[in-house]
Amino acid sequence: LRIQKITSTGFEVLLEAAKPKEHIHGSETVGFIAIPVGDGTIAGRKYHARLTPTEMTESWRTYSFPATSNPRVFAGMTHNGGNTANLRMKGLTGSSLQFRVHEP
Repeated sequence: LRIQKITSTGFEVLLEAAKPKEHIHGSETVGFIAIPVGDGTIAGRKYHARLTPTEMTESWRTYSFPATSNPRVFAGMTHNGGNTANLRMKGLTGSSLQFRVHEP
């Protein structure tokens, strides 16, 4: 899934197979949730939404957030190139996690 051209009113999505020439499949359904950057509450649950620096690399980065019990993480990324890439996360605690971009 590639997301690009994000604006305050929409974005573009491209569904991409890992090996496009080897895999043909039927239609797909894409769902999304849009959350503004900042702190807020949705249905009584607090959230903390931030953007990373413009360029992420394959090096692990630590991201800290306000301490909470049992945090849930939702993350995605935009693509600025032709290579297939995935977002990897590890080390989730009540106040931080690590993430990086992985290009297989």
